Parts: sequence; C-alpha cells; structure tokens
Amino acid sequence: ADLAFIAFFREHDNDLRKWAALTSEGLHIPGVAASDAPQNTFQTVICMGFVHLLPEPMTLLKALKAQVAPGGSIFLSSLVAGRSVGTRYLHLLHRAGEVAVPRTVEQLSAQLGGVPFTVQGNMAYAIINA
Repeated sequence: ADLAFIAFFREHDNDLRKWAALTSEGLHIPGVAASDAPQNTFQTVICMGFVHLLPEPMTLLKALKAQVAPGGSIFLSSLVAGRSVGTRYLHLLHRAGEVAVPRTVEQLSAQLGGVPFTVQGNMAYAIINA
C-alpha cells in the first residue's frame, strides 16, 4: 500500500492544494476514501516543505498524528519569515496566492501548539514524536 501511495503522489506532483482539501476532519485526497486511510500505521511520516502552504497548519498536524503509530515520528519543514531575502520571497509568493500568510518560526510554533523547531536560513524543521 505504501508504494501505491508514493506512486500516486509522483503521478500527481502538481500543486497539492489544487486537488486536495484540508478540512477539520483531515486531509482529503480524491480517489482515497477516508475509510481507506490507515490510522496509527506509519512509524515515520515526512511532510517536508509543505506547512507554509496552509493557512491552518494545526489541521495538517492533527491529520498526520492520526497516521503515526505509537512511538513513531513526524518530520515537518516549512519556509518561515526571518531573513530579509527569504521573507521578501515569501511575501511575493503569498501575493501570488502560492503560500499562506508568511509566519515567523515563533508564530508557526505557536500555531502548532508549541512544537519546537530548529531553523536554518528561512527553513524551519521539527521532529514530533508520537
């Protein structure tokens, strides 16, 4: 099942936000029924370079946590405002409708319930253990 899911994402590598809906119930992908989504299954969930696209990142985190097996981990990364060039780039992307309102790492952490991040340049990284 994992390989089929990876193949699905490779086939549909266009902008995820255009064909997936993130709601308070979780991430909904056309062709994947909610009843088919494995709960508490994966030891590792990786969501790299995606969080900055979403206006409500906690909804994503809740959806990811539902997929992680006890003792598993979630790896997140996001662009964050901080350095001048990166911040200007984020604001430009936001004006173009490509990303959510730019956040600092402190704002992102607060929106995710205090998740600690490490920062390199304009990228923030977190490891969340289930």
